[in-house]
Amino acid sequence: MGFLGAYRTTSRITVLVQQSAGTRVFEVCLGGGLNYSSAANGNNGNGVAPAYIVPTRLELAWIQLTSHTATIGDSLDLWKVPATVVVDNVNATTPPGNGDVSIYPSSAPLPAAFIGYIGTASTTPKNGLTGGTFANPDKIDQLGHLLYNGLPPQINVVSKTMIDRKKRRFERLLAGEALILTNRVLFGSAGTADCYVTFAWEEWS
Repeated sequence: MGFLGAYRTTSRITVLVQQSAGTRVFEVCLGGGLNYSSAANGNNGNGVAPAYIVPTRLELAWIQLTSHTATIGDSLDLWKVPATVVVDNVNATTPPGNGDVSIYPSSAPLPAAFIGYIGTASTTPKNGLTGGTFANPDKIDQLGHLLYNGLPPQINVVSKTMIDRKKRRFERLLAGEALILTNRVLFGSAGTADCYVTFAWEEWS
């Protein structure tokens, strides 16, 4: 067993008008066919395929930007997907799209884990992250939000730390496994929201 590196990335998910119900809006996968740089393998920058990754933190801050057609109660749901996931980068924004990655130590290679989300490089955001195989997911957490027909006078934001290693809320992802966030409810013909995501993890051989 060997430590390969620790990583942290930030992303801005754009949840837009007519966002379909059940769509994937964020995903992290190890060994699903692509790596962080979208190369067709699961290796890190040194050509090593990690045995597993340890998610150490997942934070969400979800902000209503515009008035919705009608007031809706929605949620972003976190799922763990067992092996064997097959991932692709169809419709995905990948860091450093409007996110980036920090690496510790600075000499560590680029990570192997694939990160994809609905963002500025996604051509049809309302369809979510399409393609790939994500079978039999297990729900492990959720962040609910009430999105209003008419913006309230105060900022309408909810936040949550879904994964925190200090509280031992999650252990590891093995090769071929994934974490995904899905949007639960269909958005109307008007209304947008952004979700700011911070995800940190370690990679181990």
